[in-house]
Amino acid sequence: MIWGVLFLIGTFGRVWAQDTSLDELLPADHLLEDIPWLDDEGKVEIKGLFTFENIRSVDSKDLIMVYRQATAVGDMDQPHSQTLAICFYNPTQKKYEKAFLDEGGAIQWMRTITDSASKKEFLVVERSDLNGHQVLKAYAYLNDDIQPVLAAQAAQIFADFPSDAAGAEILCSSRSAPQKVEDAEHVYTWNDKKSIFVDAPSSTASDWTVGATPTVEAVAQAMPTASSEAPSVPATVAAAVSTVPSAKSSAGWWSEPIQPESDLAQLENQMVPDAVRSGQIAPLGKKANAFFAAARSQGITGSALAKMRAGYYAAVASAVAGSKDPKDAGYYLNLALKLDPTNAQAVALKSQIKP
Repeated sequence: MIWGVLFLIGTFGRVWAQDTSLDELLPADHLLEDIPWLDDEGKVEIKGLFTFENIRSVDSKDLIMVYRQATAVGDMDQPHSQTLAICFYNPTQKKYEKAFLDEGGAIQWMRTITDSASKKEFLVVERSDLNGHQVLKAYAYLNDDIQPVLAAQAAQIFADFPSDAAGAEILCSSRSAPQKVEDAEHVYTWNDKKSIFVDAPSSTASDWTVGATPTVEAVAQAMPTASSEAPSVPATVAAAVSTVPSAKSSAGWWSEPIQPESDLAQLENQMVPDAVRSGQIAPLGKKANAFFAAARSQGITGSALAKMRAGYYAAVASAVAGSKDPKDAGYYLNLALKLDPTNAQAVALKSQIKP
């Protein structure tokens, strides 16, 4: 059992200390790994096994950690996946709780940047994809949740963050670290209206895979059974979708155009139990987020998209609650209620689960 005392140092010299069980945050048979932090000079330094960053607000002190599956000592240096975890402090429960997870290849570095105009803070991460490529990702706190706002992939990625930029800006090249905009193959700038990083029209590289709307998802930790309750699709969601007859999308498992009622039913009642039975939880999360990204691209945004995501998390919470290990049910229920406090399934679960 691993126990630790996490100390938070406030901006006015105040110190808070909470006795926190790392067992509550770290899955069984997993190990914490060092956090590689990219400084302002472009050098990577080790911050330790966890760090506190102000992702949500000026003084939120959000906990960031990285962990991997435990393995034999002789295999520790072999290529392996890592999970990035962002945790928020719950003042009522007086402990940190997982808010976002992203599983992928080894993390090369991470750092935070700020958009001066919107005052938003971003966590930027570069990691491998275990297939010979590097991936650059960025995350922000939007609509009461951690959201992916950038994903770019190339054989190798060098990034720079100009201090004289008007807002949050990332210069990228696959050749060497760009010193100025002219050196960059891609220039990503924060677009507050679209809530994503957008690529400059002058970007030239054609061998990159670039997406302003990433296809990553918080990784589900435990979904042993499926909910038998069919999802209820709000009228606001259905109204956002074209009435043109649909066919299977070439981009994924969903319909084209997206049909919220039938597609959500397939996700919640078919894909979830299939993934649980086969132990493919991480791929399920990516498929779900790809679906939500496609929905956004087809005009389902704001509260309509939030309601769809809430239905997904409510179904997960219901499944976990009925399992032999229901301790994570509250985590998923809390996500559902944050996205849509009126979700019928989530509201019904409140009497059974403590979010």
